Amino acid sequence: SFMKEVKHFPIKLLHTFCPPHLLEEIEGDLVQKFERDVKNFGERKAKRRLLWNVVRFCRLGILLRNKFSIELNKLPMFQNYFKTTYRHIFKSKINFGFKLGGLTLSLLSFLVIVLYISYQLSFDKFHEDYENIYRVNSIRVEDGKIVKYATVPPALGTALKAEFPEIKTYAGISEWGASLVRYNDKLLRLPGFVEADSTLFDVFTFHFVDGNRRALNDPNGIALSKAVAKKIFGEEDPMNKLITFPDRFDRVLEVKAIFEDWPTNSSLFVNAIMNFGAMRDPTEMPANSWEIGWGGDNLFLRMDSRAELNDFSEKVKPLLEKNLVKSEDGREKHFSLFLQPFKEIYLGEPLKWEFDRKGNPLYLYIYGSLAFFLLVIAGINYLNLSIADFDNRNKEIGVRKVLGASKRQIAFQVIIETTLFCLMSLILSLGLLYLFFPQVLQLLDSNLRFAMLADRKLLFFVAVTVSFLVIASTAYPAYRLSSNHPINDLKKKTGFGRKSSVSQFLLLVQFTISVICISSTWIIGNQLKYIKTRDVGFDRHNLVTVYMPDRYPVEKAPILKSEISKLTGVEVASFSYYHMTSTPYYNDWYKVEIDGLMKKILLNESFVDHDFFKTMDVKILAGRGFDVNNPSDMKKGFIVNESAVKAFGWKYPIGKSIAMANNTNQGLNWEGTVVGVVKDFNTRSLHKKIEPLVLRLQYDSWSGYCLNVRISGDFKETMNAIELTYKKVLPGYLMDYSLLEDRYNEQYQNETKAYTTLQAGTWIIVLISSLGIFSLSVYLSIKRMKEFGIRKVLGASRQQISFLHISHFLKIVFFANIMALPIAYWLMKEWLDGFAYRVELNNVIFLLVAGISFFLVVLAAGYSSWKAGRMNPVDVIKME
Repeated sequence: SFMKEVKHFPIKLLHTFCPPHLLEEIEGDLVQKFERDVKNFGERKAKRRLLWNVVRFCRLGILLRNKFSIELNKLPMFQNYFKTTYRHIFKSKINFGFKLGGLTLSLLSFLVIVLYISYQLSFDKFHEDYENIYRVNSIRVEDGKIVKYATVPPALGTALKAEFPEIKTYAGISEWGASLVRYNDKLLRLPGFVEADSTLFDVFTFHFVDGNRRALNDPNGIALSKAVAKKIFGEEDPMNKLITFPDRFDRVLEVKAIFEDWPTNSSLFVNAIMNFGAMRDPTEMPANSWEIGWGGDNLFLRMDSRAELNDFSEKVKPLLEKNLVKSEDGREKHFSLFLQPFKEIYLGEPLKWEFDRKGNPLYLYIYGSLAFFLLVIAGINYLNLSIADFDNRNKEIGVRKVLGASKRQIAFQVIIETTLFCLMSLILSLGLLYLFFPQVLQLLDSNLRFAMLADRKLLFFVAVTVSFLVIASTAYPAYRLSSNHPINDLKKKTGFGRKSSVSQFLLLVQFTISVICISSTWIIGNQLKYIKTRDVGFDRHNLVTVYMPDRYPVEKAPILKSEISKLTGVEVASFSYYHMTSTPYYNDWYKVEIDGLMKKILLNESFVDHDFFKTMDVKILAGRGFDVNNPSDMKKGFIVNESAVKAFGWKYPIGKSIAMANNTNQGLNWEGTVVGVVKDFNTRSLHKKIEPLVLRLQYDSWSGYCLNVRISGDFKETMNAIELTYKKVLPGYLMDYSLLEDRYNEQYQNETKAYTTLQAGTWIIVLISSLGIFSLSVYLSIKRMKEFGIRKVLGASRQQISFLHISHFLKIVFFANIMALPIAYWLMKEWLDGFAYRVELNNVIFLLVAGISFFLVVLAAGYSSWKAGRMNPVDVIKME
């Protein structure tokens, strides 16, 4: 009734501007608001507010109606854009196929690489507040060299927490690796066992299925991951069950908690957690030790977010000077600490004695560069083909302009077409990725999951990249087509011809990238071939390493070796202290005779038995090997490698004196002589140079961790016989073994993965470039057909016409080689410098790559040049 009385704003306006089907709802809403406002503000103010609400609803109705009308007016224009694109696709199917195929291949490769890089960069970021977690690393000086360790003395964590209030909590971790576990009659060797402080659950994020973070308060308690608990107990309830560790003095621990498995993007591999000391014997380093040994623990700190960390190394020095155990060589004087953010560990510098999984940032840069190259090649290929395509559609563009099309509408047509192509390519690439995802897992990482593509950050990055690709591929042709005069369009003068500087520059970039990728792939392949065929100083083929339990009955070791050596198919067997490949050296201080004086030197050492050199096929260059009939070899016989002889400057090494320097308190102050010199052999990867090494017989009754067996018969039958013998001699233990050749190849997984990825990417780049050259050469041959016809009438031969056509591309590829080959040389030199043993960069390789690039151009442009040479000039001139 009030609205009817209002003269300045008749109610009919509300009926006029508001949609009829909403009018009743709006009037009811106005009445409710008016009644509420009367109660809250009084009738006078409520009337003013009611007038304002009526005005607001009317304005909204006007805006909606106008916007809807405008959108309806635009609809035929959008339909026209799509119709034009649709018709053009079916009119030029070959051009469409080349553009769509090139974009799809590039986006498929891009998605694979981005998925892998995103996974690598996500490591350890699932922990809550991961940015404030740090690992305490140590710096030590060994024989004048600075060495970084991931371990610190076990007692450091407690002292740091008491000294520095900015440390919220800490946790020490010690790796036990694969452990032998018995439950009832079930015997399993399971990986990922660690010792840790009870505060571990306060530093890292755990989600408990059963039990809680107080699990390690019990000295005999153990927390298991869900996967390990299922392997041990099956469908039984694991809580409060007892498990036994046969190779650790038959220790028994009680399951106190079950936690969810950590995601695969964790640098720490933790499947089971037990208390410090739960599995140690008195001879091992105690949990409150300040001794600087080769061992120690990984120490993690959760810091206050406001803590100042820049001067941590200086602030902790007084604490170290006060507590570190003094040693004969004064190593504690050069001992210092530094903090490493937890999020940087996976891709950080490898440190000594860290048990974390490690990535390599170098290969992420390689993959990232490859993804960028693929997008650039795809953009260039699409842009070149689009330029050729629009050059043939200039009359269509000219007619559009004459009929009133604006610059914006012409540009929008180009953008619409490119966007549709990119969206179709993206959908196809996702489908192909889903189809070939098992091959991707095999190529890059088995932990990748297709669902990772749904990550918001990854989706945003892909969307931005595709948008940038659309913009880069449309900016130039849209500008040229929209700014060109209609008369020039109708006369076919678009500036997109053969002499276009933009087209030539884009081809130059395309060839340059192709040559760099071909060169890099070739050289990386040669290095990997060198790795596989290089003589590493021992015969790694047909060699099996049987791993001994952690604490096995030492009296059984010689029996096991003897029984296995007697088996048919076994040539020889020997014990060694540790594995032959991918294992860091142990080292100790020795006194070595140099220039008539006994000089103290830190030497790498390895403990072996009498049959080691025969089993490994390591050549003895001077003197002899260890003699089983000579008891003095146990304490007085030393064998050194070639590198040691060179480092010590020995011309006649046999008989030179060597003595242990720092073990007098253990009764190991043995003095002896060099009885033999062996050829250098690699126990580490070819990234590391072979260092001076001294080999000795094991000085006590313990034979070592590894029993190396050389097999000469049928592998499967021989291994079955070895396993039966193992169970007979060591009942109650589980036999694990590995092929030495497999472990050798595992050292170069990153290189092999990078080579395979780069090889696939290079093939795609070469394929896209070749398709682009083929399409462009056909386009240019048609565009120059009149010129070729006139030349032929004036006497040019078929060969001259063909060469004239193909020389345009040969000139560009010549300059591309001049630019690309020095860049490829520099990149490969930097990469090869990471190997102590590598192939030499040969100029012949780069000359061959240049030859290949010329051959690819001739092959791609050969068809159109041959067709141009065979054309009939009469037909061409008649056509004009």
